[in-house]
Amino acid sequence: MLWETISVVRDLPRLHEIASVMIRYGWGDLVRVLGISGALERAGRVLH
Repeated sequence: MLWETISVVRDLPRLHEIASVMIRYGWGDLVRVLGISGALERAGRVLH
């Protein structure tokens, strides 16, 4: 469990970058369908 959490936290910046590029090029609906935006929001709340 701990290593999973560490891995997810380590990958958050990359996930944010990927989601940002997808949104910038008009793939925002796919970001929402995949749940990436929700995951980033939850992670942001936990980290702050």
